[in-house]
Amino acid sequence: MADVAAGLLAVIVLAVRGLGRIDAGSGQTAAGSRPGDWTPVLCFGVLALAVGVTGVMLLRLGHRAIGAVQLVICVVLAGQSLRVWP
Repeated sequence: MADVAAGLLAVIVLAVRGLGRIDAGSGQTAAGSRPGDWTPVLCFGVLALAVGVTGVMLLRLGHRAIGAVQLVICVVLAGQSLRVWP
């Protein structure tokens, strides 16, 4: 349940951020370079942390296959977080 809640929170935050970009882009000119956007990094990082903690807990409880899959997903999400690093 924690993975689902963290995933939904990340999707909502990224969707709201995308809607804000659509409205802000009309009729404005760029005055200079924009500061780095940390929202995707934080969303993917928190999601990777939640999935990783769940994976470690599953491994400690004896569910080796499910825990291993969770940790692989954690590594993929951490890689995605590093890919969007500003």
